[in-house]
Amino acid sequence: MIIIFSNYIKILSTYDYMCVKCCIIAFLSQNNSFPMREWHVEHMQKTIVKFVTELSENASSWQRKQNKKYNNIANVCRNIDYDIKHGVTNEEVLAFLEKVRNDSSYSDLQNNYSSMEKLDEVQRYVLAAKNKSV
Repeated sequence: MIIIFSNYIKILSTYDYMCVKCCIIAFLSQNNSFPMREWHVEHMQKTIVKFVTELSENASSWQRKQNKKYNNIANVCRNIDYDIKHGVTNEEVLAFLEKVRNDSSYSDLQNNYSSMEKLDEVQRYVLAAKNKSV
């Protein structure tokens, strides 16, 4: 096996080649265990906000149908579990729930009682999942 690094050429034995290959694989797997972690954090946040936000009054029939079919606690919990599996922590989910409760940018949700009830549902699920994993 011949490896070329810029202007350096070296002939490796099979054993050396396997060692180099293992080191590269180990480096890549340790360095990037959750490659899309930021995307999953954003996805978790969008999922929660979408679930908590009510459908607008002038929504189309297709939007109402999709909301009825997918915007329920079971699908939200499944999506949050998927995001947790890919690097989001329970603490991050709980911190975002607190942010929705207290941050002024979510004041329209804070003023809606049904939105706060839905937020409580999500929080109960996350706390139960956290206690189950501990």
